[in-house]
Parts: sequence; structure tokens; C-alpha cells
Amino acid sequence: MWDEEFGHAELGDSRRTARLVRMAASLAERPGGKVLEVFRSNAEQQGAYDFLSNERIRGADLLAAMRSATGSGVPGSHGSTSSSMAPVCD
Repeated sequence: MWDEEFGHAELGDSRRTARLVRMAASLAERPGGKVLEVFRSNAEQQGAYDFLSNERIRGADLLAAMRSATGSGVPGSHGSTSSSMAPVCD
């Protein structure tokens, strides 16, 4: 499931994308926790810290992956959102 959501993310290295997929799966199992609570093993915790502090991973790339995954699940969509869509804020 999480591979479908984030497996296509272009983060410059397939290992980063694989880490993102694993992190998403762990976060879905234990949402809302701290890194030490969500990621149980020392290796998972260190991997999460490394991922989150990696300057090569841009938030815009993560958002693009989420938009693409969200759009691909909408009938009539081709995996992208309309540029005319704007956040609704009052």
C-alpha cells in the first residue's frame, strides 16, 4: 500500500524512496508518536533521524509524491492536481 503512495517519489536515490515507504508504513501503524515511539529498533530510529535531517530531501518532492498518489486515486484524474486549485482559507 505505502509503496503505491510513495514508491514513485523522486528523492534522488532509490534508497531514500525505500526509506520513505518504510517510514510511512511505520507511521501508519503508530501515528502521532515521537520518533522513539514510532520506530522501534535503533536502526529504524537512526534511519528516520537521518532521513528527516537530510538536506537533499526536499519537502516539495514529498508533496509532489503525495499529490500524484492522491490524484491517481481520483476517477478522471491523471495523477496531478489542477494548477487552478488553491487552498481554501478564510
